[in-house]
Amino acid sequence: MVASSLCASILDGPPQPLWVIHRSMAACQLADAEGIVRACAVTAAGIRLPHAVVLPTLPAGPRLTAGSGRLRWDTHSYPVARWWRPARPQLPTLLPQLRGRSLDTVVHRWLGRVGAGPGLTPYADDVLCGMLVALRAAGHWHAERWSAAVRATPLERSTTATSAALLRLAADGWCIGPVADYLTALATGSGVHTAERELRQVGHSSGRGLLAGITAVVGDRALGAAA
Repeated sequence: MVASSLCASILDGPPQPLWVIHRSMAACQLADAEGIVRACAVTAAGIRLPHAVVLPTLPAGPRLTAGSGRLRWDTHSYPVARWWRPARPQLPTLLPQLRGRSLDTVVHRWLGRVGAGPGLTPYADDVLCGMLVALRAAGHWHAERWSAAVRATPLERSTTATSAALLRLAADGWCIGPVADYLTALATGSGVHTAERELRQVGHSSGRGLLAGITAVVGDRALGAAA
């Protein structure tokens, strides 16, 4: 198993049960006893989310055990063979590209729309994730305040547990590779169109939502792109 370093506390800690709360062909979302998603099990074909553990096969049943350096279910037992560190871009050269006085209005508008939209990760949540990661990457002086507002919200009451986990990760600046690549392209001015195209291709609508969130707070595009 190749595991995200963000999962170290549950994989290296004492054994505890996890439950599959959503399943697709290439991924399973794993939640603790409180219903909070702690990890995402994926195959090599799945999107490597910041809290992903990559396995040769996905669990068939509803319950696993995590701890003591491995994941277990039925007759399967996978130790951590290697840790990987998810993307957490830090791009202070983005700061001058951020929008000014409109940022508070835009962020609070989307904070109030958590859970809006269909799917496992509603569109409004994807937009907010894009915003939070961009503001964190740029080092905006209000990024921590906005992130704290997300962390203080009982997100599972408003959106899916899967999306709630991704919002908390974004509040701390963690993101998928295509988001980091696009922000880096914006910061350097190189390869922007290629990075944008690759980000748009993520998921059914998640890539478009993430892109809309980024472009709502970075650069000269119209704010209507995230509306």
